[in-house]
Amino acid sequence: MNASIMFGEMDLLKIKKQVIAQMDNPSPDRIGTLWNETGANQINDVGARVKTAFETKPWL
Repeated sequence: MNASIMFGEMDLLKIKKQVIAQMDNPSPDRIGTLWNETGANQINDVGARVKTAFETKPWL
C-alpha cells in the first residue's frame, strides 16, 4: 500500500475521532451528517443513510 494513502487514512480516522469527541450524544446519523456537512443542524440524507447502514450491517 502506498505510504501517502496510509497516512491519508490515518488522518481521516483522527478527524472522525475528533468529530465524535465534540458531540454531546454521538449517534450514527449525527456523525454521518456532521461528516458530510460540519455546520448542519438537522440530520441530512447522508446521516440517514449512515444510520440505515449501521442498523442493517450490509457488510456482514
